[in-house]
Amino acid sequence: MQFFIKSLLGLPFTPLADGWYFASVYEGSCGGFSRISIHTSILNKGFIPHEIHSHNEAEIFFVLAGALEVVNENTIKIPYTNNPIITEDGFVFFSSDYQHTLHAIGTVDAHYLVIRWKRDKKIDNPHAAFTVIQSQPTQFSENTQGFSVQIIEELQNKTNNHIRAHYSQLSTDAGYEYHKDHYDILMVLFEGSIEIVNRQVSAPSIIFFASGFPHNIKNPGNVPAKYIVFEMED
Repeated sequence: MQFFIKSLLGLPFTPLADGWYFASVYEGSCGGFSRISIHTSILNKGFIPHEIHSHNEAEIFFVLAGALEVVNENTIKIPYTNNPIITEDGFVFFSSDYQHTLHAIGTVDAHYLVIRWKRDKKIDNPHAAFTVIQSQPTQFSENTQGFSVQIIEELQNKTNNHIRAHYSQLSTDAGYEYHKDHYDILMVLFEGSIEIVNRQVSAPSIIFFASGFPHNIKNPGNVPAKYIVFEMED
């Protein structure tokens, strides 16, 4: 698989546990991913989906609505205190083997996107498990082409692959022409709509381009489009 677009609207949810629901988005291999699993979850307010655990895949959790508290092995007592909070349009990156669970907080249920993967590159320089948490920028400074980027500090998983991320805002009629990148791209469109490889895409959606796949982007709507891009390079 070199390219896909998946809408996150209208998916059928299945209960996994009390207060926790699951809907599959994509499962399989694509680009440099030997295995990638993408799903959305709804976690009722006040609920915790599972015990603290870890696994050998890396993960990104992107919050579509509500808020999640990140709970790790050092904060297992309830009530939790001083834990990081991910709010709407923010995300958390977990390296493989990072001990964690989540807690839906606030006044509404938490709705979030989960991206879990393995890359083809073998582990050659392992280091301690770690996490990175980021919120959407509160303000974008638009450039003259109507395209704004807020760079996030580079993420890096245990296989020593480089993982970069940035939030982008695209003004009406702005965009860029067809080009190719030397890394795989996962894009989460969380506000507005875009036209990409001659397809109309509305938020919320997830988009994948394999390394070397030609793609373009344009905002044909009447409001800015906002999305986050994860660049995965061996």
